[in-house]
Amino acid sequence: AQEIQAPAVEVSSEWLAVGHIDEIFLFLKRNDGNGSPWVVAIASPTLARQRLQQAFNAGYGEAPVFEGRGEYETTVESLLFDEYLMGFNDLAQARIDSIQAVLQEAFNLSDSDFVEVPVLFENYNGSGQAVALNPGVQNLISADSVLFVPDPEGPVINGQDLWQSATSNALEPLGYEIRFVDVFYSYHVLMGEAHCGSNFERAPSTLSWWEEEE
Repeated sequence: AQEIQAPAVEVSSEWLAVGHIDEIFLFLKRNDGNGSPWVVAIASPTLARQRLQQAFNAGYGEAPVFEGRGEYETTVESLLFDEYLMGFNDLAQARIDSIQAVLQEAFNLSDSDFVEVPVLFENYNGSGQAVALNPGVQNLISADSVLFVPDPEGPVINGQDLWQSATSNALEPLGYEIRFVDVFYSYHVLMGEAHCGSNFERAPSTLSWWEEEE
């Protein structure tokens, strides 16, 4: 009944193993009353890597990442000094940067309309296509003023998960309460995250907008 809604904006997702745009970014309503009404939460390999480097520089190279996750458990040092992995993430970041540029041009957005969250990517089974290495933080669920965010399971330094803190620092100023949820085995290792496999039932607007005139 609505026919084709326009304008349509095409972004590159063929480099992803699954190919869903929520592996890269998600629009969020801004609840703090500042600036534009919406922001884009966007995955940032660079931010994830910076936090690993922060842990390493502080002497925590052996700090576990994905602690207690069996074969998936690794360390800060193992990730940082994996030259292939870091190179692959440089390519992923370049892809994401190009997508951000498309969104900025299409919707007249500025850099301040984007918030970065820490996500590393890996080469899926040698296919050359990318999949999130840590639970993809941007693949979250919004429920009014609460965000249910995949727990990134980063290195814990002095009782603080550095990827969690980077996520909270990005999203809490928008006026949200952040609740980290465990999606590691239920969704993440199956190539999905929170937004991929669940959602909230919502009540539609009572306004008959199709009968209203501008």
